Amino acid sequence: MNVQMRYVAKALFMAFVMLANGPALAAGDVTPINVGSCFTIESKLLHEKRSYCVHLPASYQQVGAEKKRYPVLFMLDGENFFVTATGVVDFLSSGINGNYVIPEMIVVGVTNTERTRDMTPSHSLSHTGGIGDFSSSGGGAVFLSFLAQELVPQIEHDYRTMHYRVLAGHSFAGLEAINAFQNKPQLFQAVIAIDPSLWWDHEFMLKEARTMAFSPSNTGKNRLYIALANTPSIDGIYAGIASTHMNAIRAYAQLMSQNASFRTRFKLDYFPAEEHGSVPLLALYGGLKFVFDKYQLTLAAGLNHPENITTHFDQVSDMLGVRFLPSEQLINVLGYMAMNDLQEHAKAIALFSLNTAYYPDSANAYDSLGKAYVCIGNKELAIENYRKSVELDPNSENGQAWLKKLGAH
Repeated sequence: MNVQMRYVAKALFMAFVMLANGPALAAGDVTPINVGSCFTIESKLLHEKRSYCVHLPASYQQVGAEKKRYPVLFMLDGENFFVTATGVVDFLSSGINGNYVIPEMIVVGVTNTERTRDMTPSHSLSHTGGIGDFSSSGGGAVFLSFLAQELVPQIEHDYRTMHYRVLAGHSFAGLEAINAFQNKPQLFQAVIAIDPSLWWDHEFMLKEARTMAFSPSNTGKNRLYIALANTPSIDGIYAGIASTHMNAIRAYAQLMSQNASFRTRFKLDYFPAEEHGSVPLLALYGGLKFVFDKYQLTLAAGLNHPENITTHFDQVSDMLGVRFLPSEQLINVLGYMAMNDLQEHAKAIALFSLNTAYYPDSANAYDSLGKAYVCIGNKELAIENYRKSVELDPNSENGQAWLKKLGAH
């Protein structure tokens, strides 16, 4: 289904970005909330300037994180979903409310110029599952080349990224996400297609998919998540559009589910209480959880069996094909819970030591380990770790204070 209600959304989006990044409008206690920064790139492939916005995770600028790299979520229809995507990612990853369900991510919102042109894999004027002017359709392959050859290299040049990219899109953008999944499997390691317009051109992508082998040899460990909304039928000239749209998604999902080598890396989520326009928020949440399935280390698992943490993330890394580490903040939280709440100091030292092994450039990791040694009266090791903390962060007031208190010279 192609819902062409982009103009109001784009205006609101640009107004929000201007508010977030611009100066306060009046004196007083007004502090803008900055969710990211927006840029332009001159595309030689598309023959135009393209805008994109970038949101960085909370830990990106922290002392000791200078070598840390992050997976990237590329969110299509950025004028609609960039702000939403940053909120979902941060909620799931940054420790808000105790959540470390997915790794922290860089979020890139890619805004549109000619959406129908860029989000369709073929030229078609058929309106079997959607409405709108399709005369410019068929530029999907060029847009994927823009992502692969221009935008992704720009992001990797400017930011500390790791080789794990997720592409998410809704409706026509979901169709283009499927196009990327089938034709650029090395570009994105996971795709989230939200109520995608798979009806397009008499189910063009399904016909192509039937000729392909989605085996590990050509899709690696890639993962695909599709969300299906419960779109109600409209009478009159639009009769049949909703059922055509939904049936096309079901047919594509059935093909993926029947593939023995791929079905464990595929999921279809049906949202009976959501229609086409309301499903993206829940779908993005569910899609990210599926992409990073089993990444989450619960507080109970970490505290009850800290000796299993390394194995847990080794298994996650093997599943995703890229080395993923536990959140430094999560291990730190577990260590303080063991030290202060459980009074299990040996367990706290084991957890804090794990953080120094995973994050040897983190002043905070050594600071926490120093505090654990203070608690058991091991002055020598406490001084050793506080010194390391201050060496990494000379501005650490806490580390300097403890060295003075411990009589270190």
